[in-house]
Amino acid sequence: MGWKCAPQVMGLVRGEPKEGQKHRANIRKIAMEAGYERASRSDTLDRRRSHLNQYTGFRSGVEFSDTMEEEAAAYRMQVAGKTKDGQDIIRERGLQHNAVIGWAVIYNPPADTCIGWSDQMYEKFYNDCRDCMAQIEPRIFRRQNIRMSAEHYDEGVPPEDIHNISSIDRHLHDLGVCRDEDGRYCGNLIDAKLMIRINALFPGMMRERGWGDMEDLDTTDFERAKDDKEYAAERNAKRRKSGLAVNRHLSAKSRNMAEELAKVQELLSQRELAILAREEEQQRLIALGRRKAAELEAELQGSEQSAQKGRRLPDISF
Repeated sequence: MGWKCAPQVMGLVRGEPKEGQKHRANIRKIAMEAGYERASRSDTLDRRRSHLNQYTGFRSGVEFSDTMEEEAAAYRMQVAGKTKDGQDIIRERGLQHNAVIGWAVIYNPPADTCIGWSDQMYEKFYNDCRDCMAQIEPRIFRRQNIRMSAEHYDEGVPPEDIHNISSIDRHLHDLGVCRDEDGRYCGNLIDAKLMIRINALFPGMMRERGWGDMEDLDTTDFERAKDDKEYAAERNAKRRKSGLAVNRHLSAKSRNMAEELAKVQELLSQRELAILAREEEQQRLIALGRRKAAELEAELQGSEQSAQKGRRLPDISF
């Protein structure tokens, strides 16, 4: 059975993104959700398992975001210009405050697909994901740009035994800087076109790396949507549906799993009751058998005693 996994990409900015910038988010908020602060609004966050989380690079989202913002504030680029009298001049200019200075990607394979995965399988999956993303857009996602990684074990529907790591939902956050090989910020590359390219190329590239069951992701043909109103309306409706908040999605997942668990428990209870009923019936039959045997033995003993009295010689006196 096939499965899907779409890298969840977000461009990180200082402060709040402008209205309508769906691929932008506040760097501090995203980093603190990934970091050990775990500033998450997820209904399924279980802080009892947060000590299991694994970090590479920064552990603190605050430290990551502070460092990234300091680097962005100190950055200067040289741009060509002219003086008032028309002379060519090279000026230095900083980044705009709302420039994309970082990025975040979540690799979250479906929990039911990962049942039985070993640590080595997870490691291969994450590495293959990173290689594919770096190939799709090396200016952004090459490994040298990764500053912080966090593998989370504390979200999703937990097993009954919170220490049973093999059955816990696991996913990876990568956070990095948006600078090309020449050191220039290039966060403007994170846009809708990049998302389409990722969704179109990522599954096939992963299949080439051995993940043969990974299915293609759904993509929107924006050129077609310009002229085909019915198609555009259909895609918009689907996009709104797929854009459910994480808590709604996870809550629905939790409810479904809880319902399945309840069904299993009910079946087990019925089976246990049936077994108990059979055992009680067996005990009743055994007790009945013992009682009948005792009654029969008593009856036989009484008959034997009567027979012995009947055979006793008469007392004759001379």
